[in-house]
Amino acid sequence: MKLLRKMAFMSAGALSLMNLTAVMPAVLSVSAEEKGTWSFDEATGTLTISGEWPDFYNDYDHLSDYSRPWEDLKNSARTPVKSVVFGENTTVIPKNVLNGFRTVTSVSVPEGTDYIEDSAFAGCSALEQITLPDSLIEIGYSAFYRCTSLKSVAVPENVTLIGSEAFEECTALKEITLPENLTEFGVGVFRDTPWLSDRRAENPLVIVNGIVIDGMNCKGVVQIPDGVRIIGYSAFQKNSEITEVILPESVTKFGSYSFGECPALEKAVIPKQIKSVSDYAFFNCDNLKSVVIEEGVTELGNGAFANCDQLAEITIPKSVNSIETYALSNTLWMKNQQKENPLVIVNNILISGTACKGNVVIPDEVTEIAPYAFEQSELASVVIPEGIREIPFMAFGTCEELTSVTIPDSVTFIDDSAFSSCSKLKKITIPPTVRELDYQVFWDTDVTIKGYTGSPAEAYAEQYEIPFVAIGSVSAQASELCGDANADGVFDVSDAVLVSRYVVMDKSAFITDAGKRNADVNGDGHVFANDVTMMLQRIAKKISQFPAEEKK
Repeated sequence: MKLLRKMAFMSAGALSLMNLTAVMPAVLSVSAEEKGTWSFDEATGTLTISGEWPDFYNDYDHLSDYSRPWEDLKNSARTPVKSVVFGENTTVIPKNVLNGFRTVTSVSVPEGTDYIEDSAFAGCSALEQITLPDSLIEIGYSAFYRCTSLKSVAVPENVTLIGSEAFEECTALKEITLPENLTEFGVGVFRDTPWLSDRRAENPLVIVNGIVIDGMNCKGVVQIPDGVRIIGYSAFQKNSEITEVILPESVTKFGSYSFGECPALEKAVIPKQIKSVSDYAFFNCDNLKSVVIEEGVTELGNGAFANCDQLAEITIPKSVNSIETYALSNTLWMKNQQKENPLVIVNNILISGTACKGNVVIPDEVTEIAPYAFEQSELASVVIPEGIREIPFMAFGTCEELTSVTIPDSVTFIDDSAFSSCSKLKKITIPPTVRELDYQVFWDTDVTIKGYTGSPAEAYAEQYEIPFVAIGSVSAQASELCGDANADGVFDVSDAVLVSRYVVMDKSAFITDAGKRNADVNGDGHVFANDVTMMLQRIAKKISQFPAEEKK
C-alpha cells in the first residue's frame, strides 16, 4: 500500500511542507489558521481530512487566499479520489472543501460535526452516498449543488436550517428524509430535483413542517391551508398563473421574494399576525392593484412592493412604524401621493421627497427620514426638523442642486453617503450633538464642514482631509467627564459602544482628543479593550469609580 501523507500544524507563521511524492506539488503554502491533517491512500483512492481547516476559495468567491493542499488530486486520471473520510475530530466541514471533485463517489461525515459550510461538495457529480451525523445542525448554501449522481439523502433530526440551493440540480435525487426540527429553508433548496417534481405532482403546494417551500404549480386563487406558519423564500416567485393568495391566521411570516414577480397577482391582504412584510415580498408584480395591510403589521421591508406599477390602492395602518428602502417605489400609489404633495409622509415617516424642487422645510410631524428619501431630487435647500435623530444612508445622495442643509441638535448620527455627489453643497454646519459620522458621508462632494473644536465632526474632517472651520468649541464639562468618549456631557452605554468599536479599528468610530482622554478610564494613557471592560463594569454598578478618577 502506498500512503501519501501531509500534515499541517498551527504555527506562528507560514510553513512549507516537503513533497513526499510526485503526485503532490513541490511546495504547499500553509495558513496559520490550519490545525488539521490530511492523507491520501492511493491504493484505495481514499482521502482522509481531519481537524480544523479554514474556508477555501474557488474561482467564483475568493473569500480566502488559501488553496486546498489536496488540490492536485482533483479529478486526477492517475490517482482519482473515490471516497472521502472526515476524521472524528472534525466539527465543521469547510467551505469548498471538495468543490468540483468529480471522481468522489462517497463521503463520510463523523459524529460531532455541526456544520457543512457553503459549496462544500458542490459539483461532486459522481457522489452517490453521503453519511451525515446526528450532531449536524446546518447545511450551507449550495452544499450539494449539482451532485447529479446523488439518489437519496437522510437529513439528521437536529438539522434546523438548509441553505439556499443546497441540493439544487441534484438531478437523480428522488428520496429525501426531512426531520421535524427543520424550520428554515433557503431559496431553491430542492430546485430541479425529481423529489420536488414528485411533490408538485402530489400537491401544487409543497409544504414541509408548516412551511410552504414551493408553490410554482399553483394557479388562480390559492388558499393556504390552516396550520401553515411560514411562506418560504421565493415560494411563489415568478409564478405566472396565481391571481390571489388567501392566508390563514396561522401564517406569521413571509420569506423574502415570496410572491415577487408574479405577473397575474391582482390583490393581496396582509393579515395582522404577519408583523413584517419581508424584503421584496411582492416586488415586480405588474398587475397587483390592491393591497390591504391590517392593523398589527409593523414593518414594510426593503422593496416590499417596489415596481408594482399598477398598485394604486394600499391601506397602511397606524401600526406600521418602519418603512424600509424602496418599499413603495415605482408604484401608482406613490405617483398619486407625489402629485398631492411631493413630500410623502406615512405615520410620521418621510418615505419620499424625490419629487421635491427648490427650498424644502420638512414638517415638524416627521420623526424619521427613510434611506434614499431625497435621492436625485432637485431640492436646493432643506431644513430638517428638531426630533430627527438620524440622517440615513443616501438620504440626500446625488441632490445636485442642493446648496444648504440645516441640521438640528437632535441629530446624533449621519449615515454613509448621506450627502454623496451633492456637487453644489459647498459648506455644511454639523452641531456638536452629532456623535458619529459614518464612512464616506460626503463622498464625491467638495464640502467644507463648519463645526466645533473637539467634536466628532472635527475628527471626521481631519481623518478624511475635509476642510474644517471652527465656529465654537465643545463645553469644558463635556471634555472633562471621565468615560464620556462621545463628549456629549454624560457617560452612558453609548460611550462604551463607541470605544469598543474604536478599539477594533472601526473606521467610522470617531473619538475626539478630548473624548480619548475621557475614554482612558484606567488612566494608563491609552484607549484599549480594558477601558471598555471598566466602562461596562461601571454601567453594571460593579465599580463606583474609574481608576483615572481616583488618580485625580
